[in-house]
Amino acid sequence: ELLGYLASALVLATFCMRDILALRGLAIVSNVAFMSYGVLGDLYPVLLLHILLLPINVIRFAQGITQRRAENRRRADQSVARWHPSVHYEFQRPAADHSQQPKSPQTPIASDADRLN
Repeated sequence: ELLGYLASALVLATFCMRDILALRGLAIVSNVAFMSYGVLGDLYPVLLLHILLLPINVIRFAQGITQRRAENRRRADQSVARWHPSVHYEFQRPAADHSQQPKSPQTPIASDADRLN
């Protein structure tokens, strides 16, 4: 029964979260706790619900991480543009063909306008 109270407290804590990644992470822990509670207490509706919710939370958590990384890259690019307004940087991704792969995964390439100056 203590496990049920712990799992319930974790769900309550998710409602207090402001950061979506923290919320999803705590929801995953809550799902695991409720699954354990469902198995130990033979509470199959609780177990089934959290078996279904766990992959949803894992997928949304992974999507949130991907989105946050993209936002961080965009902010970093804007920061470079703010400090160097006359320079336009593009970052070259590693080539699929390893023989043509650049030396660094993010090699700055100056725009054509910068080459003229």
